[in-house]
Amino acid sequence: MKKNSARFELHSAAKMRIEDLFVDSQTETGNTILAHIRSEINDVINGTHKTFRYMLVTGLLAAITDMKLHPRCLQVTSGIEGAFDARSFCQEVLVPFEKTFLKGRLGGSNEPYANKPARFEMIEKTNKVRKGGDTILLHKLYDVLEYVRLLPMNERETV
Repeated sequence: MKKNSARFELHSAAKMRIEDLFVDSQTETGNTILAHIRSEINDVINGTHKTFRYMLVTGLLAAITDMKLHPRCLQVTSGIEGAFDARSFCQEVLVPFEKTFLKGRLGGSNEPYANKPARFEMIEKTNKVRKGGDTILLHKLYDVLEYVRLLPMNERETV
């Protein structure tokens, strides 16, 4: 029961966090983000792979909700410090938020972690994805989430 309670608390905190950030984003300019990170985020969000969009936003939200969570983690069984279940986090927090506030702009998926790129334990540059554009987007996704992981908590919100 304790495990489910911790998950509930995390998801509740994330729901409040993303709604607060959404309100703040209405007046934010994004000028505090390093230009190359802003560019990589833009490329992933505007890229052709919906799954990467959800993985990016899920990882960023996890990183600003709880400093202990590893933003590149996909499965709690990964064994890495800060492991969490990104799939349930996304489905219980991000998917409802997207429907309510973003009108499906990330892709409108009910199960964004069902595709192959999300079935690994971690987001790694060595994960097998289609060559070309998907590989480039995977590397950008990795770079952004790794950059955020290394930031102190008080600087994570600026991304």
